[in-house]
Amino acid sequence: MAVTQVIDKTGRVIEYDRRRPEKSVFYRVVAEHIETLFAEAEQNGSGYPEHVKREFERFLSCGILSAGFARIQCSKPGCTFERLVAFSCKGRCICPSCVSRRMADCASHLVDEVMPIAPYRQWTLSLPYDVRFRVGYDKNLLSCVLSIFLRTVFSYQRLRARRLGVKRPLTGSITLCQRYGSILQFTPHFHSWIPDGVFSENEDGELSFHPLPPPDDADVEDLLLRIAQRVDTLLSDTDDDAAIAADDDTQALLAAQAAAISPPVRTRGFGIDSPRCAFFEGYSLHANLATAPHERSKLERLLRYGLRPPFAQKRLSLTDAGKVRLKLRKPFHTGQTEIVLDPLDFLRRLVATIPPKRMNMVRFHGIFAPRANARPLLKPLLPPKKPAASKPTTTADGPSSGDTIDDHAVLPPRYRRPWHELLKRVFDIDLVCAVCGHKMHRISHIEDPATISRILGHLGLPTQHPQPAPARDPPQLDFFDLDLFDGPDDLEQVAN
Repeated sequence: MAVTQVIDKTGRVIEYDRRRPEKSVFYRVVAEHIETLFAEAEQNGSGYPEHVKREFERFLSCGILSAGFARIQCSKPGCTFERLVAFSCKGRCICPSCVSRRMADCASHLVDEVMPIAPYRQWTLSLPYDVRFRVGYDKNLLSCVLSIFLRTVFSYQRLRARRLGVKRPLTGSITLCQRYGSILQFTPHFHSWIPDGVFSENEDGELSFHPLPPPDDADVEDLLLRIAQRVDTLLSDTDDDAAIAADDDTQALLAAQAAAISPPVRTRGFGIDSPRCAFFEGYSLHANLATAPHERSKLERLLRYGLRPPFAQKRLSLTDAGKVRLKLRKPFHTGQTEIVLDPLDFLRRLVATIPPKRMNMVRFHGIFAPRANARPLLKPLLPPKKPAASKPTTTADGPSSGDTIDDHAVLPPRYRRPWHELLKRVFDIDLVCAVCGHKMHRISHIEDPATISRILGHLGLPTQHPQPAPARDPPQLDFFDLDLFDGPDDLEQVAN
């Protein structure tokens, strides 16, 4: 029941087994050390906020059959093959599986339903250490910094468009807010996808797109200087110490973020020389990555990069000494290919990346804003929708396969794409029955603990939920001393 088949784009049949997170390195690290981490934080202060603890608690039940599952059955009449699919935690921060699903879902939604066919450019703004820390815990300040960044770029585009004769130019952006870097450092920054041009409304009430020439190095440098000046002015007028002292429950989280700002390896003290990139006093602005109107698949891949989880599980392993080894996606500029961290230090860095409650990590501005007056006018400029398969019909023998296509039907808007559609879209594979090759469909959800135990026991599967290891007796490993932490004035010492 647990095994089915996957057919890839070449027609090759692959045996597919369900995800078993309890056997992964990351799950083992969390289960063995998370209670110690929480006890450590409580020993040094008030502990971590509840939303941080809940994120890890939900992860420990993600993909575990004893926590609940759905029954998936073959759609062919007469075929009784079925499999079990465990419930997910739907986390948005640390769970590699759920974040990857959210990544693929959000990227496909943006490409299909939001971003019209046009050239796009990614504007990436990185911040100095002290600014990273302040916007990392203050979501209102993060919104203000992002607003300064986008208003500066928007005014630059509108001015260039007016010089080319475009009246009332409109622009917009979709910003992916990231809180981590490739080496698990805490570094809030912005990936803003902005059309390489502007929109304008003609006399018929329709939008037309006007491309603009790409920015040059001098333009990017000038924009960065203006952004840095305006952000510094904003921060000088903000009372940061009062914001830190307002909530004692976040002291452990702030300390973890302050410590995680420092990269686990030594980095360069200067920027990388590349086109359309500028650096100024810790600020950096990159605008060299762009896509053409016909490169929709490339655009979706790049959006997935901006929405990716903090690390890939396949790059995670344990050393003989029990430390966490993370293999880098590509060698660092020093030639280093991996980083090795103590398990508690590894978990602290993950804690630092968890955003505050109700902080949106995908932001829409300008013409893409949900309440923008011109937003409905973008619909004709979106890519055409693909036809949808007709719903399976029910016969005396059961549901039909539903393989017929209705040319006039289109995919209806949905909040979440089914996971089998994402497998098809991202990996170009179909999930099919291992017996007859027909597609599978969901028939029920099992949530009652007694029913779960009875079914899993009948199949010879574990019926008990894995429990995290108890916290080690104090003293735990040394934690960042909260008594020595007085805010961003001490941040430079922490980073060094």
